[in-house]
Amino acid sequence: MRHPSLLPVCRILSLALLLGFASIGQASEPGQFTSCLERSRTNVELDQCGGSLLKLFEERIEGEYHRLGGKFTGNEKMQEMLKNSRSNWEHYRNNQCVMEASAATGSYVVQPFSLEANRVYFKCMARTFGEMKSSLEKY
Repeated sequence: MRHPSLLPVCRILSLALLLGFASIGQASEPGQFTSCLERSRTNVELDQCGGSLLKLFEERIEGEYHRLGGKFTGNEKMQEMLKNSRSNWEHYRNNQCVMEASAATGSYVVQPFSLEANRVYFKCMARTFGEMKSSLEKY
């Protein structure tokens, strides 16, 4: 069910994502993540080092949505907005990161990515997770 009154709020949240808020969280993790990506010589190595950090970022985002869900218990409109925001963000993140990985190789790529495209993809995922976490923490 769509609520016309929710559209301006969803647009604001989408704009916030596009403006790019802050970083991933603790200062050591982005450096660790970047170092891991640059050291990797194969996609297997890249997936091993990057995958565990992305899982951590996913858990943090899940925690923020859980926190906000609790904050707005009983408010159906806010619950729906959170659900829509999450779905729209995941769609944006996935498409944005595939686009960036594709642009790095000069053509549309579908997995498996080349090593360089995979690096770009992981960096995009980390950046967009950080942006969303920072955005959610404001509420």
